[in-house]
Amino acid sequence: MRFRQKLLIAGWLILAPFTTTACQNSPSESISTTPEPSQTIANTSQPSQTIVNTPITSQPKDYIGFQYENPEQIKDLEFLGGMVFLGGAVKNMQGGYAYMRQNGQNMLWLIGQKKPDSAGKIISEVLDILTFTEYDKELNNRTYHLSMGRCRLNGKSNSDVEVVAIVVLEPKEWLDKVKQAWRINRKTGNFEPTTNDNMICENPNIS
Repeated sequence: MRFRQKLLIAGWLILAPFTTTACQNSPSESISTTPEPSQTIANTSQPSQTIVNTPITSQPKDYIGFQYENPEQIKDLEFLGGMVFLGGAVKNMQGGYAYMRQNGQNMLWLIGQKKPDSAGKIISEVLDILTFTEYDKELNNRTYHLSMGRCRLNGKSNSDVEVVAIVVLEPKEWLDKVKQAWRINRKTGNFEPTTNDNMICENPNIS
């Protein structure tokens, strides 16, 4: 059974379904804000980019530093769901996730929400990105699930909002075939690979 979850993203109250899709990537596909010699990545040390409703690039890595108000209004991108951490700061901003798709390619954005401006608008900035090239097929045909902050570690009774993971969908409440997992670093605003030992994640299709 699908369930619907209230999402507060960039100041909008969005009621969006968590899909039964999922995705996977290798550690080398985690996109860092520290550029390598062969990469061209948005320089977040420069003045903030103009807030627009269209993508700044067709390359996922170049969305780092991109700012927006409503993820559902970004042209050519499909917003699949997300969440905002309750009381959780990332780089001194309210942290959260935005799950996006562009031309069949899936991305998970780690975002930071800025304080409301004089008009009361809340702007989100993309801090880091995970891509899932190797598992886009499984994501798009809904055999895997991307779990955002809904996994439990080492038998604990509470989910860890800092952890995202790729799991195989099965007809049971808690999914234990975890393919790969990442933990956010709140100080640096990056995704970092983490162990998936003794981890289970909630099945979004079973209440």
